[in-house]
Amino acid sequence: MHCGFLRSRVAGNDGTQMIALHVKAHTTKEASTCGSWAPRDVPCESFETAGHLLTHYDVYVIAVDPDTGSGNGPRGIAGVQWGIYYNGKAHTGVDIVSWTPCGDLEWSRDGWPDPNTGNMVTWSYQDNCQMSKPEGSRVQAIAGSFYVYAYGEDAFSVVPVEWGPQGYLLKVSSCKLAEYNLNPSTARGVIVFSSDGSATGFNPCTGTGVLPSLPQPAGVHPATWGKLKSKF
Repeated sequence: MHCGFLRSRVAGNDGTQMIALHVKAHTTKEASTCGSWAPRDVPCESFETAGHLLTHYDVYVIAVDPDTGSGNGPRGIAGVQWGIYYNGKAHTGVDIVSWTPCGDLEWSRDGWPDPNTGNMVTWSYQDNCQMSKPEGSRVQAIAGSFYVYAYGEDAFSVVPVEWGPQGYLLKVSSCKLAEYNLNPSTARGVIVFSSDGSATGFNPCTGTGVLPSLPQPAGVHPATWGKLKSKF
């Protein structure tokens, strides 16, 4: 199996891809988290970014690529690399009950999914590259889902993560193994939890909502690109 980020030939930054978040009611059927319960038919323009307190939710991490190929087929999505940030004090803001990856392979930093930790989820670019386009708009790939419960007001954010010598990055990899560095000022999603559920987060697909400033950068991942490549 060969997956994005592992044998990259091209790198670039065209500013189009995003890593968004979508919050929905929690399912008690764990086996359906990446299957029938996953928001595969929800276009990113309709992602929900607001949640109530004291409510069980699933927060989905979804990579989005607006490029549909201009007649040559979409670039597709083979990998996602990101970090997360939220109030990590128990029973104060957001508490993460569990994390469920929805890709083929996963490499997570020690301590994941604590605040300021990072993860990378990939799909086989040969036979499982993500090409889904809800309502025919943009390619979307569900990297995974957090089961969360918010005790107090908090913002749950996608943030850049440091991965070895490459610096602090948000990344999406295409089916042709091109890697794209994303702009953290526009291309990352946020869910906001409030007492009445009226406070919205940020949807990078529409550019609407409130995008909190970046925290201290996520910690250094102990692995290197070379070590990951050596697994294949």
